[in-house]
Amino acid sequence: PNHLLGTIAAASGERRRAIMVGDASTDVDAARAALVPVIGVTFGYTPVPMVELGPDLLLDSFADLTPAVADDLLRETV
Repeated sequence: PNHLLGTIAAASGERRRAIMVGDASTDVDAARAALVPVIGVTFGYTPVPMVELGPDLLLDSFADLTPAVADDLLRETV
């Protein structure tokens, strides 16, 4: 998870306020290892359907990722 945690730190963020958005198993694995919630998108390149990878939330469009959705996800995973 070092690359994810390093990115959060470089952005002056906090792990407890971070969310990983990804389209592949490596994204889900990194988020889980970093203890960061993960949103999977259905429109990525992965050969494995994202629904099978078990993200905390699954979205069909970036437009569906609103501040309220992010806040709800962070509350659920604390």
